[in-house]
Parts: sequence; C-alpha cells; structure tokens
Amino acid sequence: MGWIKAGSQPTTYEALAACFPETPGCGTWRKGTFTEKGHGRLTTWKVEVCRLGPEMRAYLESLGWPGVQVIGRYRVKQRDIATGEEKQGERFWLAGAPWDIWVRLGQPSEQAWTHFWWQALRGHWGIENRLFYVLDVTWREDAQWGRWIAKGLHLFRVWATALLRRWGFRWIPTGQRTCDAAADALMAWIVQGKLSRPCVNS
Repeated sequence: MGWIKAGSQPTTYEALAACFPETPGCGTWRKGTFTEKGHGRLTTWKVEVCRLGPEMRAYLESLGWPGVQVIGRYRVKQRDIATGEEKQGERFWLAGAPWDIWVRLGQPSEQAWTHFWWQALRGHWGIENRLFYVLDVTWREDAQWGRWIAKGLHLFRVWATALLRRWGFRWIPTGQRTCDAAADALMAWIVQGKLSRPCVNS
C-alpha cells in the first residue's frame, strides 16, 4: 500500500485525483463510512475504494506502478471530545495484492469490502508505535549527535522502551510521564519485579 502526495508524485496524484468521485472507466466503486472513539477524540472515516479496470491498471503501470489493482481515497474528520475542536484531512492511496483479492475474499459485500480496506488503512499507522519510530520520534534519537556514546545511549533507550511496555504502557510518552510522577513505583518494579501500586494503561 502506498500513499500518494501531490508534492512527491505529482503525475500519479493527478491521475488518482481525476478518478474521484466515481469517474467512469476507472473501475468498480464501493463506499463506506466508519466511526471510532478513542484517545479523547471521535473520528469519522469516509472510505472510497475502486477496483481498477484493465485500462486504469495499464495506465498506472506506465507511470511506474505495476501490479496495482485498487485505488482509494479516505476523508477523515476528527473531533476532540473535550474541546470540540475539529480537524479534517484527505488522502489518496493505491495498493497491489494477489490478483484478484476481491475474488479471494469471497466477493464481499460493499460494506465488507470497504471495511477490509479501512482496516488496512488503520493498520498502516501501527508502525507509529514500533521500536524504530519510538526511538526516532519519542526519544529523538536521530536529532542527537553523541557519536562516542551513541551506542550506549541507544541501548538505554531500547531497554527503557522494553521496560515501559513490560510495565503495561502501550504509548511510550504516557509511560515517560508516569515515570516522572511515580518514580518510586518504577524503581520498585525494577528492583523487586513487581509494582508497588497498580498502573492503568494508556
């Protein structure tokens, strides 16, 4: 799955943008709307998926995207539950899969087909909580230039991340804040192998 941006892939972006909404000749269209609540915000996804026809697949291949069989657009609106502040965004994407994934999934209904791709889109963001992202963004490893001690600091960060996850934190920044406020509980866990008081996960 690839995200298409106007700045980095202008020709492909223009080709995909021209397909929406439901331009004849691109392929078979399906739509779905999904809502989820979490992390203090309500998010609504409007997902449009197009299973490409032969002509559009051939055109994208000529642009350097062989094997693409599905393109899509999602429009997302997030509302902060506490403040009521709203944010909106729109992204185009394309994906390749074993031909024909629609048949392999048992020719799903419109809702099931769009739900499948919605889950794929959401799963894409799972990388944000993986180790290298945490090291680069949360611990700001790439922004630091301690060349002689870089390896040692890297190991400390990896250990700290592992400890926080073992302690029950899904989101590392929440674990960092908790450690600042409850260092005694963290030290008790490290020394004794158990928590001195319960920890509520983020």
